[in-house]
Amino acid sequence: MQRPTSQNRECSNCGNELMWTESHTSKAFVYSCSVCHYEEVATVSPTASQKSLTTAEMANQLKNLLKRAHADHIESEEIINILRAEIEFEAEMGHLGRRVLVQIIDLGFQETNTEITNDRNSRETLHNHGTN
Repeated sequence: MQRPTSQNRECSNCGNELMWTESHTSKAFVYSCSVCHYEEVATVSPTASQKSLTTAEMANQLKNLLKRAHADHIESEEIINILRAEIEFEAEMGHLGRRVLVQIIDLGFQETNTEITNDRNSRETLHNHGTN
């Protein structure tokens, strides 16, 4: 395995610089913090150049993850709670020192000429989400 070049990685726990070691049990690199002993495993060499993730790719990966969660019967309420917490965290990171609350407001049924969808149409809508 190729030895990593000096690449600064910061501990997500305390902010200290992580030091890397090569794992003897697998083809992975272990980054560890000398202050709080947090460990992070990287299966790809830190020197390997990785293509930057685009917003479209991120959205696609998120949609696929949500489809998988639904297929594995994870309740929508649980998915919403997880997403809400992650959005709040991301918003707070963008506005340091601020506390952010994400609120979802149920506005009721849409006023349309169509009837309320049955279970089959709901599944088709969910399946077709994001394929436009």
